[in-house]
Amino acid sequence: MKINKIEVNITFFILSLAIFLLNFNQFSLYSILIGSILAYLLIMLNEKTNITNFKYSKFVIIIISFLIEIIYLNKLTYFISSNILRNYSGIVISLLLLISSLLLIKKGYHTIIKVVLLSSYFFLIIITLGIILGLFYLKIENYNFTIVPDNLFNSSILYAFLIFYIYLLTFKLSNAKFNFKAFLISTCYHLFNYLFVIGILSNTLTNLYEFSFIVIYKKINLLNFIERIEFIFSLNYLFCFYYFFVFNFYYLTSNLKIKNEKNQLIITSLISISIFIISLLIT
Repeated sequence: MKINKIEVNITFFILSLAIFLLNFNQFSLYSILIGSILAYLLIMLNEKTNITNFKYSKFVIIIISFLIEIIYLNKLTYFISSNILRNYSGIVISLLLLISSLLLIKKGYHTIIKVVLLSSYFFLIIITLGIILGLFYLKIENYNFTIVPDNLFNSSILYAFLIFYIYLLTFKLSNAKFNFKAFLISTCYHLFNYLFVIGILSNTLTNLYEFSFIVIYKKINLLNFIERIEFIFSLNYLFCFYYFFVFNFYYLTSNLKIKNEKNQLIITSLISISIFIISLLIT
């Protein structure tokens, strides 16, 4: 079944937002701007020369995908255990993430995109509500654009690499034509999100928290009617992060190009076990 442009564009937006927020504290206003330019140049280079099809490129991509899956299994597990399921063991959460991912991957790429598309409406409504509420807490004095971070080069490279990687997960994997408007909208939204969080917490407080984009909602109390409103937003962001985790897992297994269904199941299961064990060892 063919995947249309709108589905790919929305998926790119959701996944790029997930990867941006999961690494939020490593970026700055300038690294987002510089990184987005570098990412665009990388994408254009790949569109013309298809560098991902060079000799050994697939092997490198498999290794990178595997490492990313380990890193973000840890990040996602920590996010869930610290914001949503505080009384559950990280081991249990990691297992549930891997098992549910395997079940979704078996349904195929088109089904995964459809799931993202259906849940994206709810996601965007909640995010819009959060922005409207948060605007009342913005403070102009919190903005200081003269600060240039020491890690500007590294964070710019990281941002460029991650956005290029999301491009591979979406446009390249679905054989869709790259959409500059989707790229531009995503970049602008990342900039807005960064300024939004800084405007509420300030640079100093933002760097103190692992997930500062969730902390801002602790400042919001909707007419004393909703208690712990940040839980609602944590749950909303969880779906966003989970989809990235699933897409990356699918990308990892699809690059192995295993035709035999039985062998694919065995190898995918072994990869899952390896990811789980290594993530425990580095926690």
